[in-house]
Amino acid sequence: MTRTLMIAVAVAVCISKAGHCETNTSGAVEAGDDLGKIENLLQVAPEALDVRDEHHRSLLHWAAAKGQRQMAEMLLAKGADPNVADGQGVTPLQMAAAAGQTEVAELLLAKSAKVNATNEQGVAALYIAARQGQKTTVELLLAKGADVKMRDIEGCTALHRAAEHGDTNIVALLLAKGADVNARSKEAITPLQLAAVSGHKDVVELLLAKGADVNAKAKDDETALHAVADEGLKDVAEVLIAKGAAVNARAYPEKLTPLALAARAGHSNVVELLRQHGGTE
Repeated sequence: MTRTLMIAVAVAVCISKAGHCETNTSGAVEAGDDLGKIENLLQVAPEALDVRDEHHRSLLHWAAAKGQRQMAEMLLAKGADPNVADGQGVTPLQMAAAAGQTEVAELLLAKSAKVNATNEQGVAALYIAARQGQKTTVELLLAKGADVKMRDIEGCTALHRAAEHGDTNIVALLLAKGADVNARSKEAITPLQLAAVSGHKDVVELLLAKGADVNAKAKDDETALHAVADEGLKDVAEVLIAKGAAVNARAYPEKLTPLALAARAGHSNVVELLRQHGGTE
């Protein structure tokens, strides 16, 4: 192992230990010192700043993921690229967003990190924070100009993922910033359908109150009611029916109704509910 790589490994371990490290002459790392030791390491071999791990992630990636603000600040001051991407196009800002490291995310943005940069899956930091339920980070990203309507390679938006995750507060934030309540993925799936099949009744109610189409159909003609009937989610089915869901809509090549799906899956309580509202097979 070269001295540069040894020092890069040493710094990486320091980051994992919350910025506290000591090194011996072989480059080994032990707990017990402070950020100044890491700065000294990089002064000895500044090229270590650019060494990547097996995922092509930099020291700044890991400082962002660990929430090491002082570490990230030092790395940026020494020339680390705030928009450096790993082997899958993931940036430090995206890693901070995933972990809810809002202070580091704010620092990166102040140092010209691109708020709408996407990885290989077409995913930006806002999408990631929304998917992970990181409300404070979502608020920051929206305030810094994150595009609420950006889509991943499957055509899903941050609202799709927030709805699927079941975070009512984040869903409300995104809608307030102009998210399309009826946005459709490439498979024509809406946020309502994802919230419904995931059993998030509160999110379903919110989306419907904001104008979600209760009878929106995916490419196979499946509606939200089909999905919840198949999963046996009676409480969500009740909400959908109360808002005008078509109880006898037919989907899939077999032209199945929600009742037929509930019966096939053995959800007798949902079968009874659908029959009470005129459902047939």
